[in-house]
Order: sequence, then structure tokens, then C-alpha cells
Amino acid sequence: MQRLVKISFVFADLCAWLLVAIFLFGAIAWPVIGPVHARMAHLPITTFSIVGTCIMWLATAAGAYAITRRQVLGLTLIQIPAAVWLVSGLFVFALTFTVVAAVIFGTPFLLAFLQARSAPASGAAV
Repeated sequence: MQRLVKISFVFADLCAWLLVAIFLFGAIAWPVIGPVHARMAHLPITTFSIVGTCIMWLATAAGAYAITRRQVLGLTLIQIPAAVWLVSGLFVFALTFTVVAAVIFGTPFLLAFLQARSAPASGAAV
């Protein structure tokens, strides 16, 4: 069981570092790319939407980084894009992202919890 937990945390860490890189790049590039894309698509864009998108991406990157540090709070921060997609009406994307993130990032924490629960308590009288 311990080997399975270790392997699942390694896979989750690789995926989390990939998410950190993608979302940091997006947060840095969006103030330049966002207005250009909006003008090309003839869509309105405001400073508030640019800042809000950058904050969302930075918070998600922070959540992915927290997962690499074995902090469960990262699981909730990772779900910010899914919440935005859900509010926007993109239910399929929100559900898919939530399920994939739960499987990839939640499984190691669940396996570690189950392993800790099954281990005998140290110092307990037998």
C-alpha cells in the first residue's frame, strides 16, 4: 500500500507542476493576449475581466503548488476554474475538470488517509 501511495503522489506532483507552469504562463500572458483575442473576436473586454482572470489563474497555480506540498487546501483552489465554468454554463467542462482533478489529486490523499487509519497507533497498549 505504501508503494501505491508513493507512486500516486509522484504522478499527482508531476501533474501539479504542469498545472503550475500552465497557469503561471497564462496569468503572465493574459494581459497581453486577452485584449488582442477580444478585439479579433469583436468581444468586449474590461480591465476587471483581465485582472479577474489573472487572479483566478494565480489562485489555481497556488493550489497546484499547495498540492505538491501535500496540503489539502490545494484541492479546493484547483477547482476554481470548474466553478467559473459552472457559473458560465459550461457544465460538461466543469464536471469533467472536477472529476479528473479529483481522481488525479484526490486519490493520493485518500490512499494516504486510508493507510494512516489502518496503521496501528504507536504507544497503544495491546
